[in-house]
Amino acid sequence: MSTHAPVAAVVLAGGHGSRLAPWTDHLPKPLVPAANRLAVSYSLELLARSDIRDVAVVYVDPRVRSWVERAWAGEFDFVWVLERERKGTGGALTDLPRDFRDKHVVVLAADMVNTVNLEELVAAHLESRADVSLACAWAPAEIWEGDIVEADNGRHVTRYGPMTAGLPVSEQVLGSVGVQVLAPGRVWSLIPDDTFTHLSDDVLPAAVAGGLAVGCFVTPQFPWDFGYPAELHEGASLLLADEFAPLFAFGPSAPFVD
Repeated sequence: MSTHAPVAAVVLAGGHGSRLAPWTDHLPKPLVPAANRLAVSYSLELLARSDIRDVAVVYVDPRVRSWVERAWAGEFDFVWVLERERKGTGGALTDLPRDFRDKHVVVLAADMVNTVNLEELVAAHLESRADVSLACAWAPAEIWEGDIVEADNGRHVTRYGPMTAGLPVSEQVLGSVGVQVLAPGRVWSLIPDDTFTHLSDDVLPAAVAGGLAVGCFVTPQFPWDFGYPAELHEGASLLLADEFAPLFAFGPSAPFVD
C-alpha cells in the first residue's frame, strides 16, 4: 500500500433505522434528533476536527443530502452517492467514485457517536502500512454485543468476529467501534461489485483470514450506538448532561462508571 496516497472519508448515511421506529416512521435515521443534534452531525463533527476534507456521503433519502448540504456548506468537499438498492455497509462502497480506491478511506457510520481521534488513527494506519486499520476499545464482556478482536501486541489483528464466533472472552473484550481505514489495493478486492456485503460480517473477517495486514488502534473511549428508542433516549440524556465521555470510557486505565 502507498503511504503517500491522499486520505478521504465516507459517511454511511443510508440506514433505514427499522429498529428505531417510531422515530424513523417519517424520518430517515441519519436525521433523527439525538440530544441537541441530528444523528449524522456527530460523524461530520468528528471529521471537522481532522484535516480530512474529501468526504463522500452514501445516502438513500434525499432529505439527508439536502440537510447536510445546507448545514455543512463550505466545510467539506462533498461527493454524493445515492444508494439505489441496499448493498450493505461494504457493498455501498462500490458505488464510490473509482478514484477513492486510490486513497486511504476512513469509514464512519451516521448512527454512532464516536470520540476516535481520526488524526491519530490515520497516522497509526499509515505508519503500520496496514491494508485495513480498525478503531477498537476495551469494554466489559457482560454488556458488549458487537464484534471483538484479538491482536498481537495490541496492534496486529489475528482474529475477528462476533462474541459467538468462539473467540476467547475474558472480563473485558477488545471491541471494534465501527470506524475503519481502508488502504488502496488489496482490501478492495474483497468487496465485490453489485453484491450485498457487510464490512463487519464479510470484508473484515475475510481480510484477517486472508492474511492481509489488519491493524488495531485502541481508543480510550467507547462509542454510543443508538439502535433502539431506549438507547436513543438514554444516550441523549447523557449527552445533554455532558456525561458521555466518562460513562463510555472503558479502557484499562478508565474503568466503567456504574
